[in-house]
Amino acid sequence: MKKNISTTAYLDLLSGALYAFVVFFEVMSLSSWHYLHRGFESPNSKIVISAFCLIILIGFMHQTNLMKMLFSLIFLTTAVLYYLHLREVDYFTTLVLALCAGMSMHFDRILKIDFLVRTFTVLWIILLSLLHFLPTSGTDSSITGSFFTRFVYGFSYPNLLGYLIMILAFEFTVVFKKINVGKIFIILLAFMGAEIFLDYLTGFLGILVIMIVCIWNRHTGKRRSNSLLIICLVLIPCLALISVYVTRAYNASAPIWFQINQWMSLRIPIWQYYYQGWGINFWGSRILVNARTIGIIGYGAFDGAYLYFLLRYGVFSLIVIWLTIFSTLFLHNKNEEKVILAGLLMPIIITSFPETLGFINAYSPVFLLIGSAIFATREVTPDELLRRSQNDVKGKSFL
Repeated sequence: MKKNISTTAYLDLLSGALYAFVVFFEVMSLSSWHYLHRGFESPNSKIVISAFCLIILIGFMHQTNLMKMLFSLIFLTTAVLYYLHLREVDYFTTLVLALCAGMSMHFDRILKIDFLVRTFTVLWIILLSLLHFLPTSGTDSSITGSFFTRFVYGFSYPNLLGYLIMILAFEFTVVFKKINVGKIFIILLAFMGAEIFLDYLTGFLGILVIMIVCIWNRHTGKRRSNSLLIICLVLIPCLALISVYVTRAYNASAPIWFQINQWMSLRIPIWQYYYQGWGINFWGSRILVNARTIGIIGYGAFDGAYLYFLLRYGVFSLIVIWLTIFSTLFLHNKNEEKVILAGLLMPIIITSFPETLGFINAYSPVFLLIGSAIFATREVTPDELLRRSQNDVKGKSFL
């Protein structure tokens, strides 16, 4: 028995170290490092895929059951089919691998590792920029080849840093949930101030949603943990359909559409360009996102997760995301995990209407957490059962 316990602990430690490496590598790849130095070129690189595969393999070695093996096989087959279809490893492939990797990792461990490593890496990138090893500011598109380049503290665009800050804001409320509620809100306001400084309205909106979700959870406790998940499930098809409707109905000569396009930061003509060029099908198409060539509408930039996934990965990709979230409704004795998932999903789902970043694994651990919540098993001590029951009745915890 002692040998089995020590082996399991060793494998858990190894999978945790691999995930820490994945987070560090992915966040570094989001910085401007690869434009100026060698390495960290893509969050979908072979080394990230290999690390995820190792985590999945380790999971098979110590937490194996028939259901997990069956779904792992389905997800891995899906990843391989999309690789063959698109002829490259892309965001949806990494998303599916993240779901598989999370199946054998403890929920709390994923959150803590992700928060600590993501925070460290973001601060490290900012420090490198302050030391002039990475650009602090500037708009030199000749370095990146993208018309929209605007360096900010080591990142090539404010949105990238702003979205990471939004995810870290939520993770902070979970990791430090025992801190006084008032202090938590003050810290969230500080995060909001950072989003304002970056002029990133989407991130500001996301943190506002986090605050609203936290207030909701504070007043309802964990007994209604399914409520926010159901809202998330309703929002996904609604926002996807709205994206398609807006794209199809947009008329540049109509004053009302001109104003809506202004509110959407001129995204709608770009959506229409890609929609008319490739269209939506079940499996998706190999579309070319070109942000370099002047003359293409919007220089080819493509923001908006719902329309991007519908065009590139097809209707099937959103069905997979929806079904995995739907599966969490039926989890028993995991109210705390469901509340945390709903709290993270809500800002991601809402901000994914104008941004693609929310559905990209490099920006958050949400897909690993979904896989962990559904499939990962672990012993729950009597003390933890008592604590959870008290929290469910009293609703004392912040999340």
